[in-house]
Amino acid sequence: MRPLCLLFLALFLTALAPAGSLAAPSGDFSSEGELRLARPRLGGQTIALILPEPKTSLSSALFLLIPDFLTRISPDAMRTEPIPGRGGGAAWHRLQSRLDNGSYIGAINLPDFTLQTMLTEKRFRPDALTPFAILARAPLGLWISATHKARNIPDFFDILRDSRALFMAGTGSITAHHMATLMLNRAAGVTFEYLPYLGSKESSAAVLANQAVACWAPAGPAAAMPGMRLLAVASAQRSPLHPEVPTLSEVGVLVEMEQYFGLAIPASATKEVISTASELYTRLAQTPEFVSSAAALGFVVETVDLAGMGKFEEAVAKKTTSFVENYPINMTR
Repeated sequence: MRPLCLLFLALFLTALAPAGSLAAPSGDFSSEGELRLARPRLGGQTIALILPEPKTSLSSALFLLIPDFLTRISPDAMRTEPIPGRGGGAAWHRLQSRLDNGSYIGAINLPDFTLQTMLTEKRFRPDALTPFAILARAPLGLWISATHKARNIPDFFDILRDSRALFMAGTGSITAHHMATLMLNRAAGVTFEYLPYLGSKESSAAVLANQAVACWAPAGPAAAMPGMRLLAVASAQRSPLHPEVPTLSEVGVLVEMEQYFGLAIPASATKEVISTASELYTRLAQTPEFVSSAAALGFVVETVDLAGMGKFEEAVAKKTTSFVENYPINMTR
C-alpha cells in the first residue's frame, strides 16, 4: 500500500503546481497573460540570440526586448544569451556555421538580408538559414547634429549645395541605409558618399565628430540619439514619436525606406523546432506589452509567421531587385 500512497501524493502535488511552472505546461497564454510553453526551451537548452549590431544600436534595442519580455512574463520559459553583433553579414555568417537543433537564433533585417544574398561574393549561404518570423518594421529617420543651422529639409539642402564633400553615415555596407542614400541623391539632386558603421550609436558619433553631415537611423526616441536632431522621416506617414517632424515626401523629396526586423534559425534545425520557434515569437510579438514597448522605441509591430514568410520574402526581394536594377551604382558589386 505504501508505494500506492506515494504515487497518489505525487499526482496530488503535481496538480497543485503553479500555472507558470514547468510541471504543467500548456503551450497557451493564460487569462493573466502568462506564457506557458509545452517545450520550456527550444532544443532543451539556452538560446543564444546573435545581434547584427552592437547592443547600443536602436535596432538591437528591439531584439533585446525579447529575452527581457520573456523573462518577465515567465521566468522558466526561456533563457537567452545575447551576443553583440559586428555587422549583419558577420552575424549571419556566424549563424550559418551553427549545425544545431535550434539553440542559436539570429536577428535579421530586411531588405539588408535580401541585398546580402545578391552579392557576387556571398558572405553566407542563404539556404543555410531559415527566417522564421518578422516582428516589426521601422521607418528610417534622417538625423543631423542638434547644433546644425538647418531649420528644415529645404534649408538643409540649400546649405549643402555649396559643399564639395558630403558624407552620409549609416549602418552596414550594402544595406537599406545605403539604398536610402542613393535614393536621396537622386531625389534631392545632391551627391552623398555613403559611410558604413556598425550601428546607430557609431554613425551618430561620426556626425557629431563632423565626419558626416547626417546619418540614417530608425526614427526612435530622441533620447537614444543624444546630441542629434531628427530632420525628416523616410516613410509614408509621420512618426508617432515625432509628430512635428515631416516626411521627406511631404517636402517633395520622394524617398521612402522602411526596414523589417525578424529572426532566423540555422536550416539544420528540425522542422518541429523551426515551427515551434515561429509560433512562440510571433505570438510573443502580438502581446500588448511587447507592442507598446516596441512602439516606445519607434517600431511598429507587424508580425509574419513561418507560413507567410515565403510570400513576404518574395515581395521584399522583388522591390529590392527592382531598386538595384534601376540605379546606376551597382550595390551588389
